[in-house]
Amino acid sequence: IPADGTGVELLPDFEVDIIQTSGYLQIKGVDVKSLMLLNLNGSVVKSVQQTNTLKFAGVPDGVYLLRVFTTDNKESTVKIVK
Repeated sequence: IPADGTGVELLPDFEVDIIQTSGYLQIKGVDVKSLMLLNLNGSVVKSVQQTNTLKFAGVPDGVYLLRVFTTDNKESTVKIVK
């Protein structure tokens, strides 16, 4: 977990801002094409298209990977600890 205690660690590709509020993950700083939340086994837990917000409520506590795909065909993987 990063020193700031957010539970969010960015992996290098490009930088995004993630806000965890009210059971949602919100991506800022890029134009999002799709989001995919994966467990550490690689299974898709949730995915959304054409939105920068993913409902995180109801997802069990644990470690996840959030794949962010942008409208300019870039992608980044972000480690999320809930």
